[in-house]
Amino acid sequence: IKLTPKLNALAVAAINSNDLRVRAAALEVDLAAYGLPKTSATIDQLERQASSANQATRIWALWALGLMANRGVETERVTQFLIVRLSDPNEEIRHWAVEGLAYVGTDETIPPLMKAFRDDPSQLVRERAACSVAQSGMLTQEQRMTIVPQLLDFADDASLDPATRAFTFHALRDITAQKFPDDATAWRTWYNTTR
Repeated sequence: IKLTPKLNALAVAAINSNDLRVRAAALEVDLAAYGLPKTSATIDQLERQASSANQATRIWALWALGLMANRGVETERVTQFLIVRLSDPNEEIRHWAVEGLAYVGTDETIPPLMKAFRDDPSQLVRERAACSVAQSGMLTQEQRMTIVPQLLDFADDASLDPATRAFTFHALRDITAQKFPDDATAWRTWYNTTR
């Protein structure tokens, strides 16, 4: 497969589909187009690239690692590798570690994504973590619903900056398809009636 502009546009559309099966197919197409065999040796290569001095290479490798892990290649190893990058001093590396974790899509990725959502010093990283738990990436709807109680805690947390609180309410709307305003009490009341 050759990654042409047309194929790339189709893959981008597919990776943003509401259907996780279509997203999974897009991951397969991307891996094939980039010539990445689903092997441990490829993970070794991508980890070296993700630790290189070239930022563009590092970013691409973090993203590709997430795709590989989602397809079942060294998932635990890749998850731990990406989690460590959430502490990198470079904002872009943390951003792409979040993106990689979003594509892994396992239960183990949820706590570090939520920590980045709440605590990362960069608004960009917090926003990408919020999008990752709410809508993008490969978490299932069931996994996303398990996040709602923690989001309700975020909504009640007056110490959060306004942007992170806004991300919280946006995530609640994306996950639940409810349209309540940015009011923690309204959201908690609704949630308690659904249990």
